[in-house]
Amino acid sequence: MLTIDDYLRLKTHVQNTNGAVLHFHDTCGGQYISIENADDDTQRVIKEFLASLNLSAVFDDDKSGFTVK
Repeated sequence: MLTIDDYLRLKTHVQNTNGAVLHFHDTCGGQYISIENADDDTQRVIKEFLASLNLSAVFDDDKSGFTVK
């Protein structure tokens, strides 16, 4: 699970690195993060950041969002 502080750090890092914008969704079913302007580079940046926290991302087929494991 991603903490709000970690999410805010991730959001800032992604936006400063390649301009993509993340949106955090926390519902009864769990956390979900959607991505504006998603591309392969955005996916790479997210994966690297989460790996530094010993977490990983499971991306949607269209790369428009992901969950954290």
